[in-house]
Amino acid sequence: MTGTPTLLVDDDDEQRQLVAGLLARAGIAPVFEAANADQALLGAAQHPELSLVVLDIVMPERSGLDILPELHDVVPQASIVVLSNLPRHRVADL
Repeated sequence: MTGTPTLLVDDDDEQRQLVAGLLARAGIAPVFEAANADQALLGAAQHPELSLVVLDIVMPERSGLDILPELHDVVPQASIVVLSNLPRHRVADL
């Protein structure tokens, strides 16, 4: 799926590298990375051609859920996938 500009947002470096590797193996490229909400919004503004955003739910300062509406406004054509490595019962409480 080369030609699938993707923004990967996760504050955990190890998790971000893991997901970036999975995306690369799936042929999804290019992948732009962001480590926090501010970088994510900047990256989306700098890459209006994004077709996919992979967004961590739990991040310090501003969560993925907090910036979800803003990301949708900046890149309305992009599919946004939210993920978390929290246990299911913790995600349900968000």
